[in-house]
Amino acid sequence: MSTENFDGAALLLKYKDHNGKTHTEYIIGYFEKGYSGEASITIKSVRPNGKLEMDIHENTSL
Repeated sequence: MSTENFDGAALLLKYKDHNGKTHTEYIIGYFEKGYSGEASITIKSVRPNGKLEMDIHENTSL
C-alpha cells in the first residue's frame, strides 16, 4: 500500500528455494505515482534445488 509520501519503487518477487536460499527477481524495475501497467510471469520450470526459471514481461507507462 502506498502513502502520500510515495515517490518511486520497484516490484520484486522474492521466494525461497528448497535449501532455504532467498532469490529475488525484478518484475518491474521502476515505477512511480501516476504510472500504470501490468506484469506477466510465466514459470517455465523448477530446478531440482527449487530455483524457478521464468519469463517476465512488464509494461508500464505514465
